Amino acid sequence: MLITGTVTLMLELFKYSFLQRAVVVGMFTGSALAILGIVVVMRRMAFFGSGLAHIAFGGIGLAVLLGISPFPVAVIFSVCAAVFLGYLRTQNVSEDTSIGILFSLSMALGVILLSLGKKGYGDLTSYLFGDILAIGKYEARVMIIVSMIGMVFMYLFHDHLAYFTMDEDYTKLMYPRMKFVYFVYLILLAVMIVLALKILGVILVSALFIIPAAAGLIVGGEYHRAFWIALAFVNVSIFAGIMLSYFLDIPTGPAIVVLEGGGFFSILFLKKK
Repeated sequence: MLITGTVTLMLELFKYSFLQRAVVVGMFTGSALAILGIVVVMRRMAFFGSGLAHIAFGGIGLAVLLGISPFPVAVIFSVCAAVFLGYLRTQNVSEDTSIGILFSLSMALGVILLSLGKKGYGDLTSYLFGDILAIGKYEARVMIIVSMIGMVFMYLFHDHLAYFTMDEDYTKLMYPRMKFVYFVYLILLAVMIVLALKILGVILVSALFIIPAAAGLIVGGEYHRAFWIALAFVNVSIFAGIMLSYFLDIPTGPAIVVLEGGGFFSILFLKKK
């Protein structure tokens, strides 16, 4: 009876278009970031990915100052930063060092620009923590299309990126275009992170690609199995997080992250047992 009642209630809830949109967009975006995150975790680039989200904050501040839509500017800002960071990587400057410098610089710039903008700090909370339930139809279409591009890219080049992670010099020798593939990967990662700010915001977005990927690698062990486990993990977390936030009237982004964190540590505990 309890299960039947729960299912009936959920079906009633999905009559609302904003909930349908939140679930579909969340699953597409989460799936793309989860599989992109496998490479992030394997290359120990967690700080790099998180840093890209904070760099986007500088673009948001600039857009607010200019009085234009923030997310296109944030995408351009982050893509330029990702390409620049990739270039510094080829010049033997570590990714962590580069991102550490740009991370703090861009956040400081974003705060200054927001303070100078007409809106001031009014929308700061939505930028920092996101609001998946407020995603519009146009934004939903863009996020779904870009997510599909990201998933197709990873389907085609996941082996190349895995080899590149394990042995860069050998991979560059075997695949002369590997540097181009790596830069495309960084650009897609930057764009996906900026789009995901609508879901979790600057502060929490890294959880969307780090936690599912880490869970997938722990459970799957083998590289290819990790993708499927990460996909299942992130989709369950997003769906459950949206439902939990609706029933308990709590913020959706933090609810998703709490479920992901709880799931990860549960997996870690059971794995040790």
